[in-house]
Amino acid sequence: MRNEPFYYDLAKKEREFELNFIIAAVLKSRIKLGLDEAGQSADEDVNVYLANLLFDYARADYASQIRELVSEVDLDVYNKAHLYWRDNAGKYYVYKVNADNLLISLGIFQNVSNKVRSFGRAKIYYELASAYNFKIYRKLTAAGAVLEKLAAGFEKYQSILVNVREDYFSLIDTAQEGGFSGFIAGMKAFEEKLLLREKEDAFLDVYSQWLKSRDVALQTKMCNLAKELEIINPEFKFKKAI
Repeated sequence: MRNEPFYYDLAKKEREFELNFIIAAVLKSRIKLGLDEAGQSADEDVNVYLANLLFDYARADYASQIRELVSEVDLDVYNKAHLYWRDNAGKYYVYKVNADNLLISLGIFQNVSNKVRSFGRAKIYYELASAYNFKIYRKLTAAGAVLEKLAAGFEKYQSILVNVREDYFSLIDTAQEGGFSGFIAGMKAFEEKLLLREKEDAFLDVYSQWLKSRDVALQTKMCNLAKELEIINPEFKFKKAI
C-alpha cells in the first residue's frame, strides 16, 4: 500500500467525452426520477464526482488499489483508517473509498445483501471522510462539500445511479459481466460511430464545396478525408474525382 496522502481532484478531466456522456446520463436520470428540482445546478459538483467515480471502477487496476482498504465490517474499516494510517489524509481516504464502494455496490452492481444497514454505513463513512477532509485543510473544501452532500442525500444519489445503470449502461448482471467491460465496449462503439458521422459530414461539406469550385486544394482535402473514412468504415468507397 502506498504510504502517501490521497486527494480527490474535482478539476481533473480524463476522457472528457465519456465523462460528459455520464454526466448527461445523470442529469437525464434526475429528470426521469423527478429530481430536477430548482437549484439543481448546486449539484453539478456531485455529478462530476459521480462521473469520475464510475470511471475509477471502470479501470482495471482500481479494484486492486482499494481492495485492502475496503471491508464489509465496520471494525475493520475503523482499524484500517486508524491503525494503517497515521495522518488525516489517510483516514479521509479509507472512509471515502469505503463509502464510494457502498454507493457503487448499491447503485450499479446491486450486490449488497443488507441494504438498510449499508445505506447507514455509507452515510457515516461519507460524514467521517468529510470531517477528516476538513481537518486536513482546516476549512470546508470543494471535495468536503461534495462528501457532505453525498451523506445527506445518499438515497437520492443511489437511486440516480440505479437509473443510470438501467437506462444508459445496459448492464443486466454487472457482477457476471466483469464490472464495466460492457459499458466501456459500448462507449468505444459509440465513439467510433460519432467519429464516423463527423468524418462523413466533413467529407460531404468539402465535396459540396469542390463540386462548385473544382479547387485543387479542396480535392486533396476531400481525398484525404475519403481515405480516413475508408479506414473507419471499410464499406465506404470513393472513386477519386478527376
